[in-house]
Amino acid sequence: VLLHLEDRALSAAGVMHEGRWSARLGLRGVPYTAETGPLARDLQVVAYAAAEEEALIAVRGGGAEAGRSRTLEHAPEREPFVHFQHLSAAESLRLLTGAKSAGLPVTCEVTPHHLLLTDEAVRSFDQNLKVNPPLRSESDRRALVTGLVEGAIDCIGTDHAPHAPHEKEVPFEEAPFGTVGLETAFAALYGGLVVPGDISLGVLIRALSSGPCRVLGAPAPQLQ
Repeated sequence: VLLHLEDRALSAAGVMHEGRWSARLGLRGVPYTAETGPLARDLQVVAYAAAEEEALIAVRGGGAEAGRSRTLEHAPEREPFVHFQHLSAAESLRLLTGAKSAGLPVTCEVTPHHLLLTDEAVRSFDQNLKVNPPLRSESDRRALVTGLVEGAIDCIGTDHAPHAPHEKEVPFEEAPFGTVGLETAFAALYGGLVVPGDISLGVLIRALSSGPCRVLGAPAPQLQ
């Protein structure tokens, strides 16, 4: 199950991250809780399902403690059954990190634009920067980069969403959500993160190649 996290009652008619830049620009904001609320709820459901699986293992042999140790022991190798797409907020990463530490079979991704850009960029009113989830604050961006380096984030997904020029060439509030990024992902991330020394080339390659394969249960690619 691959999930886009959005509580539309909270995102409402928002067009960018809710913060000081949305206030300065006079644009309706989307709070990070529109993402973290559904995430916290879904992690509770995953925890429940994992506990049910643990109980079944215990019933089939070994008792509750044996079942629990076996479940947690094999958690990293178990095929993940819930993948959270394009995380954008530091609080989301905190919740995911806690879930992984508890042995829950979950994975997550982040996009190139959330790793490289912040809500401040929206001051240009470039419609290509209207994305969902929105570009967040600098502290959120830095947290995502750190999560990628430390392995809390499993892979990078571009969330590639192209639109015809005439669809985007309207007032910012009226433009559709989405941006391109598939063709430029490696170059942008290499120049924006590897060259300055924020991440290593190895981390970037894994996040763009074997990382997505692990999430989807596909064989890792090899050069041979």
